[in-house]
Amino acid sequence: MESAWIYLLGDIVRMLEQNIGRSILQNPKDLNMADIFAILYLYCEQNFPQIHDRLRKVDTFKQHEQRSIQFDTKILPTPINALKPLDQNNRQLIVNTLYSNSNQDDFMLDCYALLLAIDNAYSHVRARTSNISNFSSITQRLNMDIGLGHIYPKPANPIYEMIQKRVHNSSDQKAELRPRIIRTGKESGARLRDHIENFVFVRVEEGLNLDFNRLESSLWLAMPQNAEEYKIALVPLIVDMGEFIIEYSVSVEGKRLFRFTGVKNPDKLSSMMISLIEKLDEKGVGIIIFPELCVPDEVRNAIANDLKSRHLSNVKLLVVGSFHSSFNGENFNISRTMSCEGNELWQQRKMHPYTLMSYELEGSAASSELGKYNLNEDIAISPRILVVRDTPLGRMTILICSDLVRTDPHGKLLQDLYVNCYIVPAMTGKLEGEFINNAKQYAYYAGAATLVSNNCGTVRPVVKSNRKTRRISFAFLPGYPQVWWLQCSHPSSQCSNQNCLDSCIVDFGIWPEGFNEI
Repeated sequence: MESAWIYLLGDIVRMLEQNIGRSILQNPKDLNMADIFAILYLYCEQNFPQIHDRLRKVDTFKQHEQRSIQFDTKILPTPINALKPLDQNNRQLIVNTLYSNSNQDDFMLDCYALLLAIDNAYSHVRARTSNISNFSSITQRLNMDIGLGHIYPKPANPIYEMIQKRVHNSSDQKAELRPRIIRTGKESGARLRDHIENFVFVRVEEGLNLDFNRLESSLWLAMPQNAEEYKIALVPLIVDMGEFIIEYSVSVEGKRLFRFTGVKNPDKLSSMMISLIEKLDEKGVGIIIFPELCVPDEVRNAIANDLKSRHLSNVKLLVVGSFHSSFNGENFNISRTMSCEGNELWQQRKMHPYTLMSYELEGSAASSELGKYNLNEDIAISPRILVVRDTPLGRMTILICSDLVRTDPHGKLLQDLYVNCYIVPAMTGKLEGEFINNAKQYAYYAGAATLVSNNCGTVRPVVKSNRKTRRISFAFLPGYPQVWWLQCSHPSSQCSNQNCLDSCIVDFGIWPEGFNEI
């Protein structure tokens, strides 16, 4: 990381016009103080501990402040507009100052001194002129070279804010249950630093692409702005593996593969899902999450067509599970998110194939034909595209089943982006273990809620018939010690899903005290 930012600084402030084959700005001559400030800030942010240790050791803090003042008076232009391009003289002064010696510690301190000088020069006193820009171009300019990373606005975190309010209002809340302090964006003030602190810097690992955007404005305004107002349904859906049509094959390497090609009665499934959506809307649910591999294309199309002809009062987002789809001869496991009008908002492809265990296939045609073999999911995982959307509930992403368990290469990127709402359509009979551990990790590092909507069909064979209940899906909220399990009260009898509506609703506003005992 450090070398990357030294290289970036070298490109911009030392050899901008003669850079070595890498263009940072669309037009290098447009370099301005906001660009330099952002780059210095992000570089120094990685080195603040070393900088302060250095200052303490050599007792040069006052000298350092004086150095900052010298930078302000000698090399910085008059602060009329921070986004005004620098002339060649100012640029050369900055170059000569930063590279006046080859000592790494001195270079770091000079960067820090120049950062302070810029912030002081463009302080709130002088920044109250009508010529100051809103800094809207900083992120676009710095994102020109994707090899160095991306700059994104820091998101609001309504879930974290809700938890913090509960912690402060509850005298009996144990300290160890409180979520970790989360850095959140500040109100934009007049100083440059106020704007830069609203950015996050992320690096996208090789082999992974990031699709980052904001939810469309009309839907944003229609959704609740307070996390406590959200009711989210984790609908269990299909209860019998025999309802699926599963295609299996053997690869050239000898692997036994599976792919879901449909359900035996799509019209019945479509009618049931449309009825569930209508009833959940009446119960005030705002987001509905269906499980993985439960919504074939024809069923999803039937739901979309129905939604176009009706008005839902409360439901705003539907994550219609996922299903296997083929494109250009390759198979993918794709989850689609729809609006309440039936319009597709985005797609998320599964990034890690799943191994379907033999006991999870009980009751399906595959179980009788393949015996006790485990089956590998027949999907392509390249290109890996991680879709992230800013929503009123927070920064949201969808991880399909094993993508929550296997966090390489996307896990750190999601934490760096401060994603705080993980939606997980799943289909597994082994939901505990890493599913819960990773949900807790995301909660700790980014104040994130994790919502896992699992399929009944793979869970029923795992639980013995004498069990009174079975754990189907779960939700995890930061600041609490246990997950909220959603359980089936019909472990060995017929279930139409209609009896599970109340138990499958997660209500952030009335998170139960004894939820781990439910």
